[in-house]
Amino acid sequence: MENTKKIIILFLVLFLLSCDNSINYYRPNYKKITDLNNLNKIKLNLVRYKNQINLMSDYVIEYGDKSETIKIKSLGFLIQDSIFSLKTNSYHLVNSVIDINTYKEIEKNILYQDKDNIYYNLTSKKSNYPYCILDLKASESKIFPGGYIKDNSTVYSYGGVICIKMDSINADKFDVIKVRNLNNDSVLYIGTDNESIYWNESKITKQHVKDLPIQEKIKDSLCKKYFPNR
Repeated sequence: MENTKKIIILFLVLFLLSCDNSINYYRPNYKKITDLNNLNKIKLNLVRYKNQINLMSDYVIEYGDKSETIKIKSLGFLIQDSIFSLKTNSYHLVNSVIDINTYKEIEKNILYQDKDNIYYNLTSKKSNYPYCILDLKASESKIFPGGYIKDNSTVYSYGGVICIKMDSINADKFDVIKVRNLNNDSVLYIGTDNESIYWNESKITKQHVKDLPIQEKIKDSLCKKYFPNR
């Protein structure tokens, strides 16, 4: 019985290894990696390739079918050894930036963090260096529902089309307002710094509030607080 268990385990290990070999990996220039013996998984989306730490992200392309419908096709994974930092406006080697011991996932396939940095995934934006370093202090960072992340001086919105640093906003007082969408009973999150309110990265006007699919008493409350003289 014990020998049978060992044989089954060995078979499963060999099967998993064969699955890994069937996955395609690419460099940022979209050149396929063939020497997979030099590529090993570390943790989460981190891999080691030729003794250097790399970030791994989905490699997807968009294409149109005969009905002109835009579809997305996965080709495998993209391996990047450099990363652009919005703190320094320059590229850095991933190997010299990421601290493996403190590296963790904040939001699956989107946000990661170590002791020094916040890493954001731009895969859907068709970048060949998908991950970038946000201009945030990791030790002060806080994530909010609705696609917001901030530190004590900066707020980013990533819930819309792009991830963008929000201008002229009081980061220290930033929070979100949770309201119910009357159209489909889902939850809407509105950003606020106690002076203005935001839908994703855009500042909301009084007319925008009136057009929101939320309860009338909540509309009235928002209008009285944020647009008292309009």
